[in-house]
Parts: sequence; structure tokens; C-alpha cells
Amino acid sequence: SAGRTIDPDARRKAMKAKQEADRKKAAAAAQKAKDLAKKNAEAAKKAKAAAAELAKKKEAARKANQAKYNALNKTAGGSSKLIKKTPPPQIKDPFAGREKKTGGGLFGLFGKKK
Repeated sequence: SAGRTIDPDARRKAMKAKQEADRKKAAAAAQKAKDLAKKNAEAAKKAKAAAAELAKKKEAARKANQAKYNALNKTAGGSSKLIKKTPPPQIKDPFAGREKKTGGGLFGLFGKKK
């Protein structure tokens, strides 16, 4: 170390500079966090407003449907109008064209005997 002068202040200055830089970095991070929090709060507020709007719309639609249904029930036929009816199936009569037999059946076996 002969001939070299040691700067006793160098270490202290470096330390101070590092502290200053750290402080600035921390302040910047804090500001960033604050901005982010503000942005999130605004987004949350917007989302809440949108959700409220949607709920209002849904409620209005529900009320309209309820009114429609209630109006149906005040008319003749009522809610049975809401039931989808299908026409009866068209089946060909299997006994069409045959003459009707008379006098058959089991009724002769039962009942009062003369």
C-alpha cells in the first residue's frame, strides 16, 4: 500500500450514494404502488357500476316477463296457453272396412241366468 493514498471518505461517499439511490427507488416504487391502487380502485368502481347496471336490466326484464305472464293469467285459458300443444297422431283405423260382429263377447258367461 506504499505510495497509494487511501481515501477514507470513498467508502462513506459510496454508501451515501447507494442510500440516496435506494431512497429514490423506494419513493418511485411507493408512487407506482399508489398509482396502481388508484387505477384498481377506479376499475373496481367501474365494474361495480356495470354490475349494478346489469342487475337493473335483469330486474327490468324479469318484471316485464312477470307482467306478461300475469296478463296471460287474466285472460280465458290462462297459463295453459303457454303449454306447447301437438296435434294428435294420425293413425289409420285398423278395423276400418270390417263389419262389426254382434253377439260375441264373454257377457253370456256372466250375469243372471234365466
